[in-house]
Amino acid sequence: HSMTYLDDVFRERFLMIENKMTKKIVEAIKKTEYCPIDLEEKVHLSFEIIQSYAHECVYDHHEYLNYKYMRENIVKMLSSIFIA
Repeated sequence: HSMTYLDDVFRERFLMIENKMTKKIVEAIKKTEYCPIDLEEKVHLSFEIIQSYAHECVYDHHEYLNYKYMRENIVKMLSSIFIA
C-alpha cells in the first residue's frame, strides 16, 4: 500500500485490485444472510487494518512490540467491527 505513491500505474493497479477484492468479499458476505450495516465500509476498514499490520511486521518491526498480541488484538477488533 505504501508503494502506491511511487508510481501512478502501480497505484491505479493496486486500487483496482483492492476495489475488486472488497466487492467480492461484500458479495460473498451478503449471500450468507449476514449483512451488517455499512458492510462496504467495514470491509474496507478491515483491509486497511490488515495492510497496516502487514506493513508493520515486514518493514517497521519494533523490538518492544509483541506481534503475537498485536495480531490477537486485531482479530478482536475486526470481530467487533462485524458483530456490532
